[in-house]
Amino acid sequence: MAAKLERLGVRAAAGWLLSALLLLGCLVPFTRGERASAGGIPLVQPEDRPQQQREMGSLLEQPLAAPGGGGGEEGAKGLVLQPKTLVADGPELSSFPSVSNSTILFLHVFKCAGTTLREVLTTWAKLEGLNGAIVEYCRSKTFTNVGRICLNSQNDLMDPIREKWLVAGSKLLAGHFLWDFRHYVTPPYLMVTTLRNPLELFVSSQQFMHKAETKTLDDSVAFVGQSMKSRLGWADPTDLAFIRRFLDSETANSYDPQVLYSDEEMSAMVQTAVDHLNTFYVVGVVEQYQGFIEVLKRTLDPDESHPKLWAAAVGVLDNGSPVHSGDVLSGIDPDLVREFNATALARQWQVYDVALKLWDSRCREILPPEDHEALCSVPSHR
Repeated sequence: MAAKLERLGVRAAAGWLLSALLLLGCLVPFTRGERASAGGIPLVQPEDRPQQQREMGSLLEQPLAAPGGGGGEEGAKGLVLQPKTLVADGPELSSFPSVSNSTILFLHVFKCAGTTLREVLTTWAKLEGLNGAIVEYCRSKTFTNVGRICLNSQNDLMDPIREKWLVAGSKLLAGHFLWDFRHYVTPPYLMVTTLRNPLELFVSSQQFMHKAETKTLDDSVAFVGQSMKSRLGWADPTDLAFIRRFLDSETANSYDPQVLYSDEEMSAMVQTAVDHLNTFYVVGVVEQYQGFIEVLKRTLDPDESHPKLWAAAVGVLDNGSPVHSGDVLSGIDPDLVREFNATALARQWQVYDVALKLWDSRCREILPPEDHEALCSVPSHR
């Protein structure tokens, strides 16, 4: 409890916390849109905040895991309190363990071609004679698929006794897990993920979650535009969105987009996500999907033993919306789009810009020079 009080700048016992805040005018994180009755000051006492948020934990700098999970200190269990400059600093391919000796972890980020890619990867594992499993959230302990690993609402194994053996016996694990899921895996392992232009990611996610309201182009333009306006009406419209996937479990589970965080806290979470991304084997981007498939082919199947798989993978894209996100954006007021992009999505762009650099570097490292322009380059599309 003392650590939580210290984080709020209060050095008092819990019993007189409320009165101290009122007397001293201390500022604490508050829920967006809520106002105290006196003076219109935005203020919510810690007791009124979600329990998970109160347990977010201190922002402590700890060493990161070494590439591939081999050697080095244990992974970060907190956040970097004073963020460094955001840089793409991924190790060269030669510093990672070999694919043949490693478990592949594909971190599926929502609306970033993950459904397609996890099917491609599980098919690759089967063709190689390896065990693979899909990791997903489950509402109950109902297991109907041997290759399925269930997570609960806190991103932990739902049935640890059973599922730890599934994890141990799998050479490929793909799904909507968090950065800390790697702790269940015995090193060495290789982490892979894909990200997407945050603006189109937002549009696509709105279409996916509100299918009935976005069946046509006109409906999509109206609905997504209103969603942008609504978000901009918040005290702080900034949202970490996909960034939380790359944070430690405690922080990711406690993050609430409707709670106002300090700039220091937000910057620390962004920095931590970037530090973790820098340890990935491959960070791909949806805007260069074809290039990403080619990189997977050359790293996972260097002898090209499965040409049909990779040829088919290039033309498959599951969970696509009936209306293209680019068309939706073209129909929304450009001033609204610019404002939304520069505020609500600002933190996501910071991380995505690093992902672009990591992708470009790894792609050019793996593919021959004659393929760089066509398969590595990503056009500017802010």
